Amino acid sequence: MDHINIRAPKDHVAFCNRKGNYSIVLQGVCDDKNLDLIFGCILRTVSETGTLPHGKVLLGDSAYPNLTWLMVPYKDNGHLSNDQ
Repeated sequence: MDHINIRAPKDHVAFCNRKGNYSIVLQGVCDDKNLDLIFGCILRTVSETGTLPHGKVLLGDSAYPNLTWLMVPYKDNGHLSNDQ
C-alpha cells in the first residue's frame, strides 16, 4: 500500500492523510495469476459482506485488523503461544 500525493481538493478534507498531506491510497492485490491495483477504500467497501468469492481470504500486514476475510500476522508483544 502506498500513498500517492495529490493536489488538495476544494472544501474536502477526506483525502488528508495522517501526515497532513493530501493523497490517495494505491494498493495492490494479487494471486498466482493476476495483479489488481485498487485505489482508496474500494476493497474494504467490496468486502463489507465479510466474505470474498469462493471462500478466499487476503493476507495483510500488521497495519490491518484481523477480519474474517483478511488474515494478518499475530502481533508479537512477548506473549505469543507456540501455536501462534
